[in-house]
Amino acid sequence: MTRPPLPRDKLLTTSSARFRGYEPIKFKRNLPIRGPSGTLIISGVFATCLYGFYRYGQGNVEKRELKRENMWSRIHLVPILTAENDRDLFRRQRAQLDREREIMKDDPNWVVGQSVYNTKLSPAFPTHFPASPYPSTSFSCCCRLGFV
Repeated sequence: MTRPPLPRDKLLTTSSARFRGYEPIKFKRNLPIRGPSGTLIISGVFATCLYGFYRYGQGNVEKRELKRENMWSRIHLVPILTAENDRDLFRRQRAQLDREREIMKDDPNWVVGQSVYNTKLSPAFPTHFPASPYPSTSFSCCCRLGFV
């Protein structure tokens, strides 16, 4: 069975384009705008970072000022602490010499406060004994304050 032939005008209209062409296909998505734009978000992040760096710098300035104030307070306290330490060492040395005098009062050849070692060499380590003939090198208050 054969099909009957189509009329010629039908063939031309179905296989050819329209006279002015087809209208363009609309493929763009028409979505509503949701939220702030990217430029607004980036500028907000930049402004927040700028404010944070400003506050960080102000904190560093304040910390530096507190450190300077703390150091000057320590510097002004050192003479007081040194004098207090000297008075304490003097009191301990007099008490030690008094105890030595009381203990050795029966020995006529004993000289109070004199070293029992007959040498002119000083010890290689700092001594903290008040009755020692060597000068005391106590740096305890300076070490506590952080100056040594």
